[in-house]
Amino acid sequence: SSPTSSTSPVMRHNTSALLQPHVLRGISSMATKQVLADLVAAYAQRTGQAVSIESAGGVDVAKRVQAGEVFDLVFLAADAI
Repeated sequence: SSPTSSTSPVMRHNTSALLQPHVLRGISSMATKQVLADLVAAYAQRTGQAVSIESAGGVDVAKRVQAGEVFDLVFLAADAI
């Protein structure tokens, strides 16, 4: 009987993507733009976690969230969500 060779499939991953830290993505109304900028800067300095907050009109933010756009953080008035 002859020896058989078996070949295992090799999976290749894009390791550079795995090494990049996740940037928390958020959205808020314009009313909270400045206070969130201050909080995000302090949070990033303290934790090293990058955060990106987009500010837009509250109605537009609510529409985007309701349409299913994905954010890690949403800052809106409770009655707008």
